[in-house]
Amino acid sequence: MAQRLMIAVPARASVRAPAFAAQAWCAVESTLWWRETYGPDSHVMLHIVYGPAVAVMRTQTCEEALRLGIDWILWMDDDCVPNPGLLARLMSHGKKWIAPSYFDRKPPHRPHCYEFRENRFRPVSPWPPRLFRVDGIGFHCNLMHTDVVRRVRALLGPGVDLFRDSTEYTEDLYFCLMALKAGCELWVDSSVEVGHVSEFTVTSSHWEAHGRKLTDPSRAAATE
Repeated sequence: MAQRLMIAVPARASVRAPAFAAQAWCAVESTLWWRETYGPDSHVMLHIVYGPAVAVMRTQTCEEALRLGIDWILWMDDDCVPNPGLLARLMSHGKKWIAPSYFDRKPPHRPHCYEFRENRFRPVSPWPPRLFRVDGIGFHCNLMHTDVVRRVRALLGPGVDLFRDSTEYTEDLYFCLMALKAGCELWVDSSVEVGHVSEFTVTSSHWEAHGRKLTDPSRAAATE
């Protein structure tokens, strides 16, 4: 059955060199895999939107995906460094919403996957590598079926922003909370990893070098 994939890159500025090289390869590799898997009538598009407000860009991207009849969205931020085989590995689990593992740019480089407890998002350890349920992610990279978008839209109603910053949550965790309320399942495969561009490309090795800490006393757990 033909499937339509959107590779979505909300860009606050230019895509930095390490991320661009990896994302360009990911786009080509994903397109070839998608067409081989779903047939020549399948559809892959690259959607790059620029602007200072990430929440607005993410909401616009979701609305455009629904308008175009897209089935899947592969999200990558402008500082995401995907590894080869990303799309195929995420699709292999048969989940409608799944993310790889990735880590904060700033020390102690804590993971961006969370459980929601006591009205807060709290980091969850991706170690050991495994497939597991979470309540929130940082949206740096994830694969989402547009059914997730439809369920959040149905919960919030027409015309309401799907992503929004608040005093409690960043725009991505707000969406995750709404998706959780809408009954959506979110998964992480921490055997799959993408880099996060800072002065260097942050990976799990940098988190491990800081003792695999899950909290940073200088920063709130509900923010990136």
